[in-house]
Amino acid sequence: MDWLTTENVLAIGFTILSIVFACVSLWAIEMHYKQMLYIMMFSIVEPLYIEATNELHKQQREKQALYDAILAHHSARGHNRCWLNDLELYKAAGLPPDPTLFKLPCLEEFLSKCQEYHQQQTQEESK
Repeated sequence: MDWLTTENVLAIGFTILSIVFACVSLWAIEMHYKQMLYIMMFSIVEPLYIEATNELHKQQREKQALYDAILAHHSARGHNRCWLNDLELYKAAGLPPDPTLFKLPCLEEFLSKCQEYHQQQTQEESK
């Protein structure tokens, strides 16, 4: 065991330490690059996530507004079943109301259509 001298043991020790240090350094560099990559990915993905979340919340609010308008229309009874009730549905759907569509006809035509509507509804109820 001539090679097992103090100098050789020190040289082998330093070599092993150098290898360990190199491995640790490579690991640290790799971790640094991973962290940088994560930061870069997060900075790209986060605004997209926020935008998608905001759009989802907007759609949920629109859905709820439509549901509420449809429920109010469905729940209307008696004189509240008037065609004016439809305006709320159109507003909730984001449709611009057509002023010509809701212009009242002359009184005789209006009352005759109301009477016709009433007859249709009572006939359907009796079936």
